[in-house]
Amino acid sequence: WYHHSVSLKLVDILYISNERNGRSRLHLNPKSKYFFNGRKIISSEKLNTLYQLLKDYGFSYAHNSYIVNLHYVKMISSNELELTDGTLLSIARSKKKELRLAFAEYVSKKYD
Repeated sequence: WYHHSVSLKLVDILYISNERNGRSRLHLNPKSKYFFNGRKIISSEKLNTLYQLLKDYGFSYAHNSYIVNLHYVKMISSNELELTDGTLLSIARSKKKELRLAFAEYVSKKYD
């Protein structure tokens, strides 16, 4: 269990999930130079705090326990989403509309 500071770019992060004790876990893009299989990158910040910082940069809640980087969303179905690395995440019913709107807005900005 090592404690290091790492400066990540937003493209390094696939999604961020809740961890114990109010911390958050960053799930990295396998192509990131910081990605090592099984390595955990933990932030001491709460998920909602990170969301407030990242919501204007293409991150959205898909569930109360995680936010996703919309850049890596490959497909959204009725109750789950697939990321470009093949990760499947369930979508909370309460977050479905918000997620779809955020994704549509993200895609439209991408092609402006």
